[in-house]
Amino acid sequence: MHGLLVASAQVQPEATADGLRRFRIFSALAIVVNLGYLTYFWWLLPTAATPLLQRYNHTIGTLHAVCAMGMAVWWGWSHHLLRQPAMPAVQARTAQVVVAAWSMAFGMGLTLADQWVGSNTTNYVMLSLVVAMLALLRPVAALLLLGTAYAVLYQALALTQTDPAMLDMARSHSFSGTLTSLAAAIVMWRQYVHAALLRRQLTQSHAALEKKQQELSYLATHDALTGLRNRRAFLEEAEHELSRALRYPCETGVLVADLDHFKRVNDQYGHPAGDAVLRHFAALLKAQLRDSDVAARLGGEEFIVLLPGTGAAGAAAVAEKIRQAIESAPVVFEGQRIGITASLGVSCLPAHSACTIEALYGQADQA
Repeated sequence: MHGLLVASAQVQPEATADGLRRFRIFSALAIVVNLGYLTYFWWLLPTAATPLLQRYNHTIGTLHAVCAMGMAVWWGWSHHLLRQPAMPAVQARTAQVVVAAWSMAFGMGLTLADQWVGSNTTNYVMLSLVVAMLALLRPVAALLLLGTAYAVLYQALALTQTDPAMLDMARSHSFSGTLTSLAAAIVMWRQYVHAALLRRQLTQSHAALEKKQQELSYLATHDALTGLRNRRAFLEEAEHELSRALRYPCETGVLVADLDHFKRVNDQYGHPAGDAVLRHFAALLKAQLRDSDVAARLGGEEFIVLLPGTGAAGAAAVAEKIRQAIESAPVVFEGQRIGITASLGVSCLPAHSACTIEALYGQADQA
């Protein structure tokens, strides 16, 4: 029971908005029906033979006219609320209760008028069911609304129904309709809560799946430790860049960096320290590069950078910047300063030349 109450509170704003959307459609249809009945009872129906029937016809027409005007005003109100990016919760719930109560009052008015010529309670029962299925009221709210409506109708029926037997029948039928409507309201609410929670779970699962797919896609092209591209992704991008450089002639530089004595760092400080060194160097490397440059970890302590539009002198200048950055920023791991150095080599593909990335890598590695 506690879980249902918590779930009900969670979906209440969503249910209120959906209830308003449902009643906005219903109110538009109700206005058309009201105007049709109004035209029939006020102008098309032949003149009644008795004063009682004349009063009955005029009252039915008046009720439809009043209902149509109220529904038109409410439609404009709900339309305004639903168009707001952040719908005011209090106003939305007020509009929800108002349209439900207005519909119930209309059904009660028709039923009271019907008592002049019979004991019909169909209008009250039918509109009670409509409210129960469309309003999406929580069970307590539905009980208060339907219970209050029946209590008022119970007393008011004696004003228009003078036959005791028919009065008892009308009250009995109205009570059965109220119980049926209450049961329908509870069922509709429970189903809506379960469906809303299921939609949320599906949305969350879909978001988690998309996030997982993005992570897998990232891991497929990037080194998990340093965040740089991995060997396979680098080779693909490099081949594409070399093809582009051949179509639009420009120089292309390659820089290879190998951390010196990296095994000694692992042996002396431990593998976590070695991982910290690799991450530190990767961050320094990215900080010295342009957005168009492509950096990757080839494996172990070896790194490579593709420098589009960069000649041999430019690649050497980048290598010097990286060397200075390493020299001025030692690694600090768990309070220990770990000084590192790196061996760097560059190669360059001249404009109007064709070459594979493997060959450029070999030249830079040898350098």
